[in-house]
Amino acid sequence: MSPGPITYSRRASRRLVRVAVGLALVLVVALMAAGAMVLDRERQTALALATAAADHLARQIASEAAGLALLGDKAAVDANRVLFLHEGRPQAVTAELDLTATLMPGLRAVSVFDHLGEPVAASRRMPLLPASLREELLALHRDAWRDLVVTPGEAVGLGDTLLLSRARWDDGRAFQGYGMAVVDVSRIRDWLAEQPLGRDASVALLLPDGRLVSLLAGRAPDPLAAHLRPLLDARWTGGDAMPVDGDVIVGGSVSRDFPLVGVVERPLAVVLADWTLRSHFAAGAAVMLLAVVALFLVAFVRMERLRRASEADLRLSRHRLTAALENGNLSLWDWTVEQEEAVFGDGLAAMLGAGPGDSEDAGTGPPLSTMAEFRARIHPDDVAAVTAALEDHVAGRSDAYAAEYRLCRADGSITWIADRGRAVDRDDDGRARRIIGVHADITARKQAETALRQKTRALADSNRDLEQFAYIASHDLQEPLRMVSSYLTLLLRREGDRLTPQGLAYAHTAVNGAARMSRLIRDLLEYSRVGTRGGAFTAFPLTEAAAEALDNLRITASEAGADIVIADSLPAVTGDRGQIVRLLQNLLGNALKYRHPERPPQVRVEGQRLPDGRVCLSVSDNGIGIDPQHFEQVFQIFRRLHAAAEYEGTGIGLAVCRRIVDRHGGRIWIDSAAGAGATFHVELPPPLPDAATAVATLAE
Repeated sequence: MSPGPITYSRRASRRLVRVAVGLALVLVVALMAAGAMVLDRERQTALALATAAADHLARQIASEAAGLALLGDKAAVDANRVLFLHEGRPQAVTAELDLTATLMPGLRAVSVFDHLGEPVAASRRMPLLPASLREELLALHRDAWRDLVVTPGEAVGLGDTLLLSRARWDDGRAFQGYGMAVVDVSRIRDWLAEQPLGRDASVALLLPDGRLVSLLAGRAPDPLAAHLRPLLDARWTGGDAMPVDGDVIVGGSVSRDFPLVGVVERPLAVVLADWTLRSHFAAGAAVMLLAVVALFLVAFVRMERLRRASEADLRLSRHRLTAALENGNLSLWDWTVEQEEAVFGDGLAAMLGAGPGDSEDAGTGPPLSTMAEFRARIHPDDVAAVTAALEDHVAGRSDAYAAEYRLCRADGSITWIADRGRAVDRDDDGRARRIIGVHADITARKQAETALRQKTRALADSNRDLEQFAYIASHDLQEPLRMVSSYLTLLLRREGDRLTPQGLAYAHTAVNGAARMSRLIRDLLEYSRVGTRGGAFTAFPLTEAAAEALDNLRITASEAGADIVIADSLPAVTGDRGQIVRLLQNLLGNALKYRHPERPPQVRVEGQRLPDGRVCLSVSDNGIGIDPQHFEQVFQIFRRLHAAAEYEGTGIGLAVCRRIVDRHGGRIWIDSAAGAGATFHVELPPPLPDAATAVATLAE
């Protein structure tokens, strides 16, 4: 019996398809990997050959330039020697310099300068050096003790040249001047034309500080570019092959005898042109293979988007953290407790007197990397307290670490630091393994607190002196004045008939003087008691205070025939009622006293509450007015604008007004003109919500 036909189940077919697809995918991946490896190896080989060629060419350029510089250096040395041999004979020196410039290949001109940088002699083709360049060369030779200085010819408007200056010293090492040679480096361009340079290449000769000496081919390289910075920093280490960076291949070399740098740049696209063509053919063939695995790429793209979104969120979080630290003048620190290792933010360097980029040469020392190094910067008087607070948090005895202490800066000064931190990882015993925190510079705050304490002490001392003076004025000075006034009055009463008219005048003058002195002492006592003997702050209507002040002045107002109007809509205020009454009484009394002789006085008291809650009160009159230049003077104690014979008083009334307004936290000012009346404005702050808080705050 012959066997029947072989059949496959659907499950077996699916399994076979999956195996085939899997094998195909493996084959595709293997082929793509092999092709990628081959292409990458070809690319690396092409880059290595191009880099080696560029580096070799740069080394030759540096060598050629060094040879020319050596001739220039010899010419500068010979110029110094010629000046020594023919001292006092400038014509002979000039002739020798002309001969030297003519005989040496590549030499344009030679000159010698004295110790002040002034030219002594020069060959015919020597350019005129600007004063700024001569001062710079003097500073390098004479002050910095540099024997040889190399300067690009662009400094004097000569392209493709080098200026080599050699210092001249006498036997006592005293600076006598320098010789200079101008070397033509354009000769390198002729040699470069015979070299296999390649298309679109850039070749240049630079100084180590990045200044261009000669552009030999293409465009000038950027000395600040990332691919040139390592070359310019490695000034005397020789020209090693430079890595590929960006879209160019760089070759460079630094001359070992002279500070000259040869740089060769080739575009990456030109170097890899053939390889790019082959890779395009390979990519076209791989497109068909990639279509097979497109289904798998969908999941990969999806995951990649999620990863990039996470990275973007992480970058944004880092930017926000950095901005928060910078705006808050903070510096982050991260301490691994067991290893004593710590990472400190860049802000700490600024707090210690250096910028984030400062180096050890700037006097800041190496960056801090351990807590022991950081503790060494803490002020000795604060070390114990800081260590104790930190150990409490490490041991778990405190929820957070907080301390304020001083750090010793590099220049010996002190920086105050507010330190906060919290453990982010603890072991099973509760001991911290890692703590993260921030440093905040609070030096300005501490200085302000110190200044405030000093001012507070000075103010307290002044207040005590003022109270003591007030006590003396009210007791010790008043009693002798009363005795003098009493005895003079008794003398006039009993012996007045026997006194001569001149004696009577003397006695009356003494009585009046004693009365004025007594009034002056009473006013001074009142001024001193504004801040020390004030009453409690309460809420009351200004209308009542104005009425009380007017009642106290009713007789004076009646004698002057004054018309005083108090507005009905005066708002309520919170303050010392007695002092506010005294304020209004002084302002009304001032309006009555300084009234115009040709018109009866008219005084108006008005007030309103501003939108922000403040109260603005005004007292206006039609009196003699005040010149604007005296607005501030009238509020000063004992400062009078008129003689005592014109207007009586001690010149203290408006000073008391300002002192009362200052105690209430407000301000007072004047609108007036001479002969046109005056308006005194008083602005008082809004009442605080809590009356007790208002009394405590405003009384201070």
